[in-house]
Amino acid sequence: MFRFVGSALKSLRDAQEHRKHRRAVQEIEPGQAFVRARGSRALETVQVAGIVNLVDDVPHVRYRVKLRQEAGLFDDGVRTLGAARFLEIYSRVAEPRFQD
Repeated sequence: MFRFVGSALKSLRDAQEHRKHRRAVQEIEPGQAFVRARGSRALETVQVAGIVNLVDDVPHVRYRVKLRQEAGLFDDGVRTLGAARFLEIYSRVAEPRFQD
């Protein structure tokens, strides 16, 4: 009995997680840029490379990171995050002057 309840609760949580990521991915388009402050002296700009479905068919965002600091602009590579987590971190769409 307890295994069934635990299994049902896990399935419910997984379904809620899938819905959260699916809703988030509707707000993200390839080529779109987002920005966030990293401390008081750095600005991180990311450009969405694409949406991929990874583990358990959960949509993930692949994006390129550029970090602007007093010393200059640095390419920080490509990363991947779940769509919902991506929007939690990068909630502000970049203004055109920030895009590189």
